Amino acid sequence: MFKDIILRTMIIFLMSATLLHEPSIAKADSSVIFDAQQGCSTDDSGTTNKSKKDDSEADSSDSSKGDDIPNKKNIKKIYEVLHDDYGFSSELIAGIISNWITESQLDPTSNEPGNSGAKTAKAATEGELGIGFGQWSFERHHALVKWAKNKHDGANWWETKVQMDYMVNGDEGYTDILKQLAEDSKDDPVLEAINFHNNWERSADSDSKIREERGGNAKKVLAYMKSNGMDGKKDKEKIKKIGKGSSKSSGASSSDNSNEKETSDDPCEDTGDGDGNSGSGDGSHIGDSTKVNGKPGKTIGRNYKYEDLPKKYQDKIKLPKFKEEYYKGSPFVQFGDKGLCTEFTWAYMNQLWKGKQPSDDGKTTNGNRVHEVYKDKGAKVTKKPTVGYGFSSDPPQAGAADPTVGHTGVVAAVMDDGKWIMASTNLTPDPAPSRTLYYTVIDGTDGDIKFFGGVGNKPKK
Repeated sequence: MFKDIILRTMIIFLMSATLLHEPSIAKADSSVIFDAQQGCSTDDSGTTNKSKKDDSEADSSDSSKGDDIPNKKNIKKIYEVLHDDYGFSSELIAGIISNWITESQLDPTSNEPGNSGAKTAKAATEGELGIGFGQWSFERHHALVKWAKNKHDGANWWETKVQMDYMVNGDEGYTDILKQLAEDSKDDPVLEAINFHNNWERSADSDSKIREERGGNAKKVLAYMKSNGMDGKKDKEKIKKIGKGSSKSSGASSSDNSNEKETSDDPCEDTGDGDGNSGSGDGSHIGDSTKVNGKPGKTIGRNYKYEDLPKKYQDKIKLPKFKEEYYKGSPFVQFGDKGLCTEFTWAYMNQLWKGKQPSDDGKTTNGNRVHEVYKDKGAKVTKKPTVGYGFSSDPPQAGAADPTVGHTGVVAAVMDDGKWIMASTNLTPDPAPSRTLYYTVIDGTDGDIKFFGGVGNKPKK
C-alpha cells in the first residue's frame, strides 16, 4: 500500500514536470493564446522543431528576449522586406506582426482550419480558406497562389518571400491601403496594431480585445525587435515603391493608382467652405468615367465616413460636398423611409443636376430599379462607372445585400483600372433611419451595375 502511494506520487510529479515544460502551453500572464497544434516553430519549408527552453528562459519576463513570441525567427525576414526594401517603421511592423500572431501564430504555412506545416499547406492550395501570415481567403487566397506561380517561377505560396512580395505588390485593393498606413505611421506600436487591424486585417474581434491582445503583443514584438537591432524609422522614398510590381515583374501593378491623375474641366468643382467633404488635388470630376473591368463589384475595405477614408481615395473625389439642405421636402420621410439609399440618391442628384430629379415613377422604387425611373425620364444610362451619376445594383455588387431591393447611391470618383468610389447611405454600421453618409471603394463592375445621369443631362455649374 505504501509503495503504491509512492508510485502514484512519482507519476503525478512527472506529469506536472512535463506540463510545465510543454512548449505549446502559453504562460498564464501572456496575452498570446497558443493552439496546441501550433506550439512548434515552423520555417518556410514547413519543418517543425519543438521549442527548447531551460528553466531560466521559461521564468524570464524580459520581453526583449521574445520568449513568448511564436515563430519569432520569422520577424527578421519580415523586417528585411518591409523596412529595408519598403521603408516601413519598426512600430508599424510590430503592429503588423502582432496581428499575424493572432491570425496565424506568425507561421507562413498556417492554413484554416487551424493547420500548419508544408504538407497541410500544399493540401490547402486549391481551397479558399485563410492561408499564410495574413490568412488571405477566397479571392485573395487564389491571388496569392497565382502570384507564387507567375511571379516567383512556381514557388510555394507558403514561402515568406512570396507572401511579403504579394502583400506589398500584388494584393489588389490593399496595396494602396498598406501604403497609406506606412505613410501615416506614428511611434505608438499599439496604435499601429489597431490601425492595421481596422484597415487591413478586419477581424470580428471587439475593440477592447484588439487593443488588449494585438496592441499588447505589438509592444512585446517591438521590444524584441529593438533588442535585435530592428528599430528603423519610416522612409518615405522607399514607401513610394509599394505597389510598383514584384521582383519578377516591371512597371506598376494594376492595383497601384498612387500616381494616377485624372483631369478635366470641372463644371461642379466645390469652392465652398472647405469642410473636407470633397477631395483636394487632382481627382475625378463630374462626367469622368472608367472602364468595365469585369470585376464583381465587391467592396474594398469597408464603408468609410469621409474623414476616415484613406487620403489616396479622398484625393480622387472632386464632387461638391453633399448639402443636407437638399433633404428638404423629402417625399421619403412621410412614408417612413428616411435615411434609405433611395432618399440620398434623390437628394444628391437634385444637388448635382439641373431640373427636378425624380423620386419614383408611381411604382415601388427600390435601389435596384432607380435607373429605370431615370431612363424613362430621358436620362443617360451606361454600364461604365461615371462620376456624378447614380447607380443601381443587385447583390453582391456595390453595397447591395437584399435581392428584393438592391442598392443605389452616387459615383463619387473613378480610377483608371475600373475601381470607383460610391457615396450612399443605409449601410452598416449606421443604417437608416440615420442619414450617415458613407464612401465605399468598389473593385469595378462586370456590366451588371447600371449607372445613370441626371434628368435633363445637364450638371449644375
